[in-house]
Amino acid sequence: MKCTAMKKSPLPPIWLIVFILTARAGAQAQWANSSGPDGELSEHVPVGVADTTPQLLFPPDSAVLFGAPVFRWSSINGAILYHLQSGSDRLFKGSFLANDSTLTDTLCPSLPRDSTLIQPGAGRYYWRVRAKTAGGWLPWSLMTWSYVLSPCDVKHAWAAPVESCLLRNYPNPFNPSTTIRYELPRPLVVRLSVFDILGREVSVLVDGKKEQGAHEVTFNAANLSSGLYVCTMRAGDYAATVRMLVLK
Repeated sequence: MKCTAMKKSPLPPIWLIVFILTARAGAQAQWANSSGPDGELSEHVPVGVADTTPQLLFPPDSAVLFGAPVFRWSSINGAILYHLQSGSDRLFKGSFLANDSTLTDTLCPSLPRDSTLIQPGAGRYYWRVRAKTAGGWLPWSLMTWSYVLSPCDVKHAWAAPVESCLLRNYPNPFNPSTTIRYELPRPLVVRLSVFDILGREVSVLVDGKKEQGAHEVTFNAANLSSGLYVCTMRAGDYAATVRMLVLK
């Protein structure tokens, strides 16, 4: 199955500049319209309920994910544990991809890579979270959000890569750092760079030969201003880009 997450194409400097400038306004406006005052994805929660019910933050509802799912939610005052459930049954009565009641953080890095319940491109999955305080377990999150794993993403997240593929970074938007993942079907010389909106190279994350398999690298934008950036990857005849938004 071919990876369709990124389009293979030449990346001349002038094209890169046009690509960034035309995408900048739409990306920033979309995030501004879907985020809360602190830049987090938000949902409408009745007054008094937000203190006991986690708000789901990522992945957003009906998202199509690139790579292994990563879950994030808001914290609850006094919480000592969190319980995450994710599965194909909207009522959470069937088999679970994740059913962990021992989480102490508001972020669950990913589902098990060897999960036998994953079905490439097979429909929609749902997730919810609840918190536990000294008084016991609190209600589940008011909203049950869903996500879809595309065939390319599932194959690349749980199986050995068959071709080069640059996956989307997480988190995005971010401040100050984000993780960028890429995969190689064989040892290749890789150059992974970040460009600003003027097409200037602001960081070189990888520049050398890398082995076959999955790789990840952290991009730290602590010394950069807010705005849109583009990460480009070249490996052999493969070229791909992802857009990244820094919000400070």
